[in-house]
Amino acid sequence: MPLENLFGSKGRLVLSALLVCAVILELAYCQEEAQQQKINPGRKPKPSITKLGRSTNKSPRAVTAKPKIKTTAPAQTFLTQVLNRGKFKKVVDSISVQSGDTLELRCRGKPVQWSVPKYLEEDDDEGRLSMVQQERYGVLTLVNTTGADTGEFSCYPMYCEDTDCRKEYDKAVKVFVFFPDPQELFVPSADYYEAIQLRTNWPTLLPCQVTSPQAKVTLHHPMAPPAPVIQASSSSVTAGENLRVSCSVVGEQDVAVEFTWDYPGQQIGRPLYTQDSISPVGGGAARQQSQSVLLVDEVRDVDQGTYTCTAQNLQGAKSVSTTVKVVPKAKPKKQKP
Repeated sequence: MPLENLFGSKGRLVLSALLVCAVILELAYCQEEAQQQKINPGRKPKPSITKLGRSTNKSPRAVTAKPKIKTTAPAQTFLTQVLNRGKFKKVVDSISVQSGDTLELRCRGKPVQWSVPKYLEEDDDEGRLSMVQQERYGVLTLVNTTGADTGEFSCYPMYCEDTDCRKEYDKAVKVFVFFPDPQELFVPSADYYEAIQLRTNWPTLLPCQVTSPQAKVTLHHPMAPPAPVIQASSSSVTAGENLRVSCSVVGEQDVAVEFTWDYPGQQIGRPLYTQDSISPVGGGAARQQSQSVLLVDEVRDVDQGTYTCTAQNLQGAKSVSTTVKVVPKAKPKKQKP
């Protein structure tokens, strides 16, 4: 049956309206596709298909944040000396603390580490040295100080990342502390036990550490053999008395001198008795006197003659002599009847 007979005149009007709407929609779709082709040439139009049973709304992916590392940068570091009665003094290159007094240094930073002379690191068995970290600064305390404590004290600020810390060597602060001691002018330096190699026409640094900044040090080089002096207790000795012959040398400290003797009684095997000693020489110079004394008990005629002393060091030897005369013992006078 024809559609116009089925729907009548009203049905024909509705059908015509539907066809017109379909044509308008198709034209709008074609214009949109043409516009997309102008923007993206060569792009094939994709059919708009809606999949059933699947949502087209996608949730955003979860992003895991990396943990932040907590860092602590050291602040500007400086050293302060704690004086009596709660006074403070910012230290410079060197300071002096009287031997026996307490040294207390404060180093700004959290945390800090300290460096002290090797003598204190190795021989602090009495617990004289303590290092404590406070809230904003570190404290170094040294009690019962001696001249041997003389040396360099350093403070190193620490750069920390969580629990991992390292020294900031370029930001270290240092101070050289003297502990003047009149009884102990010279002390070992940090490189005291190192070997020193001398080369011709090359400068050489010789370690010499003093406990006082006012001390003036001069290097002496003894290149000559010793100069001994000999002296007998008497040039004429009565038989039966005792004889002492001394031989002494004055020279540089720590320069060993060896003595040997030649004496008249040596020819008959008379034993040798000597007393050797070393004593410092006053006057401020580092000098000493080495001495050897030859003892002859109850001299006899065979002990008369020349006594020779030879003193020797690494540079050579020299001998000196003296002559001793033995006088017979006087005979007792006979009593007259």
